[in-house]
Amino acid sequence: MHKLMALISLFVLSSSLMAADCVIDSFSVNWTAFKTPTKIGVSGTFAKPNLETRQTKDLCFFSFLPTTTVHIDTSSVKTDNETRDRAIVNAFFKNMIEGKYIDAIIKRVDLERKELSVEITMNDVTQTIYMPYIHDDKMFRARGKIDILNFSASKALNALNEVCFEKHKGKTWSEVELSFVIVMKNSCK
Repeated sequence: MHKLMALISLFVLSSSLMAADCVIDSFSVNWTAFKTPTKIGVSGTFAKPNLETRQTKDLCFFSFLPTTTVHIDTSSVKTDNETRDRAIVNAFFKNMIEGKYIDAIIKRVDLERKELSVEITMNDVTQTIYMPYIHDDKMFRARGKIDILNFSASKALNALNEVCFEKHKGKTWSEVELSFVIVMKNSCK
């Protein structure tokens, strides 16, 4: 009987050690906006995206993605050009009703279509976008597009275009490409 109990205890202990948490190593939110009549891309990221997700023992992206939220401090915009960063923050985000933060919630994961349904709130307007995704056992990447005008942000877009009129040759596009990348410390299928 003691041998049986010892064997069961050993099995339970080894099983719990193998069921490591799916631990996030890094998370980034990236974007590309467009300028000039020839639609030249300007890419950047946010230094302060806050990812909130429920903890899981399941080694699977899809167990923690639904209801994951992202809270972005817009003053943390980074484009490798400080002058441009200030213009984006001061002319664009500060001309929004609620320009200090952008919030996103992953509402649904469609495994068949490999697509996320994401609610984004910006300028006190919430829109749902669809983001196709790819993944392997340690990385998850989703990409999508928004139109700034769908967030009632024409005032902010016009203010940015005015500040950058010469550099943008009179044209700042309302379309913005978005992506986010999650890299795991351990395998997560």
